[in-house]
Amino acid sequence: MRGGPRDIHVIYGALGATWKFKALQSANSDIKDICCLLNGQLLVLERTRDATGKNSEAHLRLVDMARCTTGSLCGVTEVAVSNPAMLHKEFEGLTRVADDLYLLVSDEPATNTGGGQLLLFRLTR
Repeated sequence: MRGGPRDIHVIYGALGATWKFKALQSANSDIKDICCLLNGQLLVLERTRDATGKNSEAHLRLVDMARCTTGSLCGVTEVAVSNPAMLHKEFEGLTRVADDLYLLVSDEPATNTGGGQLLLFRLTR
C-alpha cells in the first residue's frame, strides 16, 4: 500500500484488525492471492520480480495466524517446492480443490509460453 513500508505485507480484516508479515523482498514483491487453510493458517501466493521487472517467480508461503500478536510480525514459512523451476511463471491465482490439493493459475501471454498454465499441487506438511 502506498505510504507503508515496502518490505511488510499487511492484511486488513473486515472489523478493523490488521496482520503484518515480512515480504520476501523490499521491492517488486506482491501478494497475488491468499487461501485459508483448514488449520487457520493462510497460504499466500507471493510474486517477486528481478531488478529489471521482467522476470517473475511465484512463492508459496504459510502465515501462521496463531503466531500473530499485536504490534509484531506474523510468523511465515516458505513452502518447499519439489521443482522450483515450475514457479517461474506469471501466477495470478490460487484455489483449494480438496483438503490438501491446490491449483495455481497463470495468465502468461500466449506469446511467451503457449498460453496460460494451470499447476495442480498437493500441500504436504
